[in-house]
Amino acid sequence: MSSGGAAGPKEKIRLALWTHQIVEYLLAALIILQSINGGDAAPFIAAAGGLLFLLAAVTAAPVSIAHWISPRVHRVLDLVVIIALVVAPIVSGSTDVLAWALCFLAAAALAWLNWHTQWTRPAPRAARLPAPSPPKAPAPKPPSSEPPASKPASVGDSARALGAKLDRTTRGASRAAGRLYGRSRARRPDGEQRPGTDT
Repeated sequence: MSSGGAAGPKEKIRLALWTHQIVEYLLAALIILQSINGGDAAPFIAAAGGLLFLLAAVTAAPVSIAHWISPRVHRVLDLVVIIALVVAPIVSGSTDVLAWALCFLAAAALAWLNWHTQWTRPAPRAARLPAPSPPKAPAPKPPSSEPPASKPASVGDSARALGAKLDRTTRGASRAAGRLYGRSRARRPDGEQRPGTDT
C-alpha cells in the first residue's frame, strides 16, 4: 500500500545545448580512437566519429568553432549519425565485438542526449514568472433599508413653498366663497328683491 498520494509525472531532464556539445566532443574522440583498432569497420566508425565532431563544432551554440548550422538542423543530423553508428559494423562485416559494442553504446548515448537536450533558448526568467493577479474589485455595498435623507431646504425654497401654499389657500377660499354665494342666490324666491334695489 502506498503511504502518500499519487505521485505526479516526472519532469523531463533538460540539458543545455553547450552540455550536449561537450558530450558530443567526448563521444567523437572516443569513437575515433577506437576506430584505430576497429579492423574492417574502422573507416566507417572513424567517419561517424568525425561527422559527430563536425556537428558539434559548426552548430550555432556556445561551444562552437563556427556557426554554420542551426540547432534544429543539428538535431536532425544527430539522427543521421546514430543510424551511421548502428549500420557501420554491420555494413563492414566486422567481427570485432568491442567495435560493435562501442558503436551501439555511442548510438544509444547520442539518442538519449538528443532527446533530453533543450534545443530552443529558454524563456527569460521574467517571462517564466506567473503574471500578477488583477486586484479584486470591492464588494458592492448592500442596499440600505433606510430612506434617503432629504437635503435641508434653503431659506429661498422655504419662502417659495410658503408663498405657493398661501396662494393655493387663498384661491381655494375664493372659490368656496363664490360657490356659497351662488347657492344662496339660487335658493331665493323669484319675487324677492335683491338687497339694495328699489321697489
